[in-house]
Amino acid sequence: MMYNVGMEDNLFIKTTKERKRKNWKKIAVIVFVIVVFIVSASVVIGVSGFYNHMRAAEIYFSSAKEEAGKFNFEQAQEDVIKMSAEIEAAKNDLKYAKLAFITPYLGPQLRAADHMATVAIDSAQAVDSLLSAAVKIKKAIADIPALEDSNNGEIDLEEIADNNRVYFLQALASSADNFITAKAELDLAANELEKVKNINGINGNIEILINSVDKYLQSTIKTIDFLIPISQTLADLSGINEPKQWLVLFLNNTELRPGGGFIGVYGILQVENGQIKDFYTDDSYLSVDEPAIEANYQMEPPGPLKKYLGVNNWYFRDANWSPDFAESAQNSVELYQQELRAVGKPAPDIVGVIGITPDLVEDILDLVGPVNIRGIEFDSENVTELLEYYVEYGFEDLGLSRSERKVTVGELAETVLGKLADLPFSQWSALLSVLQNNIAQKHIMIYALDSEVENIFVEQGWGARIETPAEGGDALMLVDANLGALKTDHAMERKIDYKISKKNGKYYATATITYQHNGESDWRTSRYQTYARWYAPMGSYLVSASFAGQEVDLSSFDYNSDLGMAVFGHYFTVSIGQTAQLVLTYELPDNISQSVLAGYYNLNIYKQPGTDNYPLTLNLDFDKRITAAYPSEERENYGDDIYVWRGEIDRDSRVQISF
Repeated sequence: MMYNVGMEDNLFIKTTKERKRKNWKKIAVIVFVIVVFIVSASVVIGVSGFYNHMRAAEIYFSSAKEEAGKFNFEQAQEDVIKMSAEIEAAKNDLKYAKLAFITPYLGPQLRAADHMATVAIDSAQAVDSLLSAAVKIKKAIADIPALEDSNNGEIDLEEIADNNRVYFLQALASSADNFITAKAELDLAANELEKVKNINGINGNIEILINSVDKYLQSTIKTIDFLIPISQTLADLSGINEPKQWLVLFLNNTELRPGGGFIGVYGILQVENGQIKDFYTDDSYLSVDEPAIEANYQMEPPGPLKKYLGVNNWYFRDANWSPDFAESAQNSVELYQQELRAVGKPAPDIVGVIGITPDLVEDILDLVGPVNIRGIEFDSENVTELLEYYVEYGFEDLGLSRSERKVTVGELAETVLGKLADLPFSQWSALLSVLQNNIAQKHIMIYALDSEVENIFVEQGWGARIETPAEGGDALMLVDANLGALKTDHAMERKIDYKISKKNGKYYATATITYQHNGESDWRTSRYQTYARWYAPMGSYLVSASFAGQEVDLSSFDYNSDLGMAVFGHYFTVSIGQTAQLVLTYELPDNISQSVLAGYYNLNIYKQPGTDNYPLTLNLDFDKRITAAYPSEERENYGDDIYVWRGEIDRDSRVQISF
């Protein structure tokens, strides 16, 4: 019996345990169902609230956009504030769905939505700052509503009353802080958007939205980047309360010079209270240089000008010998004023220098359409060649004497400025894009004699300054000076191949510059004659050189330092139809080896002002594994010791490599 009782007890115990296990399973299932229900309910509540608030935000955004289009900036600002509040509420509601952020598919979408809400909040704050500026500017101009009624919403600054134009400019100038704040908020939004891009598994429709927002952000940031220096320097740019005079250099880059192009024509632009009061243009030879020659003016020219052009004086027309526009601009002002004083003429009080090339004129004519000067139609395709022809040869056909032959340049400039003044507001963004591209590519350059104003221009990239490479940094720049080769640069193509290799523990660079002459002999085209300068990091040592397949004696080079870099200079010619390569091999300084040893390499690439964009190929063998690089290589080139990149020199840029 005792045995039987024991068996029953064991059976009872076993049964009890099984019941408890089943009960725990039931409890676990119930708890799981409850948790799933709570999480699901939270997700539904959170997502539903997020959606509803974002829909409300969208309505306020549409209203704000509509009101801003009517110049009702106050109401637009109120709508933006309400929109921002709705987005904040949407972001808060999304917290209810936080537990779902870790789920495989839904998680990435929710995390993306959370980040996008932050992007929207930062963007709304930026818009609020911009609308604050708009309200301020609108209050300064009493007649903007009338303009809206009469011009279908277009603004014509010429129609603003003179007394109100000053208030408008002052209000714009005082809005610099608003623009700076907006830029900071948009930078935050852009940084937040980068976080979204790094989320894996995002739905394709969301990716499309992200790309669209990114494009909008970058475009708006570029616009504000342009407005900041304008608002900060408006007193000098527009002559608020007192007239300002700017020296304008028409840089003919079909006759390329280090600072952008030959200065055959110049102008004095006088602005006052936002209006052009006078724009006087003239021939650099006839009005400045020739009278100075007769007055026995003396100024020692740069050596290559003296040697290869045969000039004994440094004249205003040759002032832009430096690829750094600030230096060339300073020389232009000094030589211009000195030559005027040499003949007893008063030198105008100049606040700054503006340099422009024909590329800018072509792009503007592409925007505003052709213009007619003395019965000749100039458009974006023919303006450079036609203007050169009528200035150099066909001036008599226009009823002009030789002394008057360059007035056509001034007439063209005045006509184009007039068309820009009449440009409808709807095309301002297109004009802004043209100006930004030409500034970046050094076809517009600005220098201010006032150091504070100049610092603003330089900070925003308007000054075409050449930044000295940091210690241990590599650098390259080709600078050509067309010396006596007519306007042959229109027919020249260039490309650069730059290689680095290691030998006996030292790094060597080889730069191959290819010149291709595509022209035919005519009134503006001859063999190409250039004094070419190659800029390399300070301490570089030239070990071999060749041109057109022939070795070049190293002692025939000019060796200098300029702008914190070593410079190798030489005079070369390229015949019509010829393709010739200049090949320079030099030992790089030890500090570059030390930088690579420390795990980094930086290459500063500089564009000569006035040049067309041309190809650049980099093949940099460091004999050390590369871990990261910007710009990035093609994927097939990842993971070795050699950095390979193909692109073009269209602006100053930098390559950064880590090991």
